Amino acid sequence: MDFQIGCTDNFGTYSVWEKKLVAECIAEEVAIAALKRALGALSIHLASNTYLVGHVVTLADIIMTCNLFLGFTNVMTKSFIAEFPHVERYYWTMVNQPNFKKVIGEVKQAEIITVMSAKKPTQPKEAAK
Repeated sequence: MDFQIGCTDNFGTYSVWEKKLVAECIAEEVAIAALKRALGALSIHLASNTYLVGHVVTLADIIMTCNLFLGFTNVMTKSFIAEFPHVERYYWTMVNQPNFKKVIGEVKQAEIITVMSAKKPTQPKEAAK
């Protein structure tokens, strides 16, 4: 499949590397938009509810908090999540529950975005004997 978005301009054709870079940027923007849309929907529900279902912690809350955990600790900085105050309140309410603290310990929110590499770490080569 040929990459069609922005492949040519007035200066000629983009290289394969440039096409991949543009595709990665587009994919990142699409992912951020999808995340914001999902957090917005969750925030609307949490605007009038303390928990997802009922008035006590349920399995739904435990699963949602576990799903939010990696986002809060790796990519959703305070400035990013400020747009969704109800989600932020909900998350901190949940992770500060005594039973959550027993399992996951003290939680800190991401201050900068952590980039996770899909590449395997390289093993240092042993010196020839």
